[in-house]
Amino acid sequence: MEDYPNPKYAPRVAYLLGQFSQELKEHKEAIEAYQLIVKVYPDHALAPDAQFKLAQCYEEAGEFNSALDAYVTLAATYPKNPLIANVMLRISDHFYKEKQYKVAAQVCEKFMERFEGHKWAPKMAFRVGQCYHQDKQYQKAGEAFETFTKKFNSDALAADAMFWAGESFRMGGALKKAFTCYNKCRWDHQASDAAKYARGALALPEMLRLFEE
Repeated sequence: MEDYPNPKYAPRVAYLLGQFSQELKEHKEAIEAYQLIVKVYPDHALAPDAQFKLAQCYEEAGEFNSALDAYVTLAATYPKNPLIANVMLRISDHFYKEKQYKVAAQVCEKFMERFEGHKWAPKMAFRVGQCYHQDKQYQKAGEAFETFTKKFNSDALAADAMFWAGESFRMGGALKKAFTCYNKCRWDHQASDAAKYARGALALPEMLRLFEE
């Protein structure tokens, strides 16, 4: 960059410097390199990726508020960029780990609206149910897990989703719906671990009463 200060090469070289610094955990230097690109060359092909890596560096440095600002800037500046899906996944993971379940659920729901056919859609849809369950909104959790089983019935998480739909409805007092979900889980996914748990849940006193009825 010192010997050949040609604007033609500057973004690419700055990007390489950012990558090297990020690998070495030298976040301050990496941030400066990526900022050079997004501030001076915002129309360059590397600018969206530099903005994403800038946010990553803040996140790795433990500065999540700055990381969140950088992710939001990426979404606002380059709204059609495929990196937006990755951004939303990272944000939802952060808020879930921080036990801010309502915010995490909202991010996942927005993801589903925008990227319904994405490879991460099942994971995000399942996370919606997890968020509501953790937030003790059991009715909404049960509905979210049921929705998952309808949209992604061939996904590896389908058996777990049906079991957790039953758990959520049971904990929310909707025993008949819970009974139905447990039964559907054990019949539709007989070889799964979830089916074993469902059979165990059906042995609970409140479920046995429904079975007798």
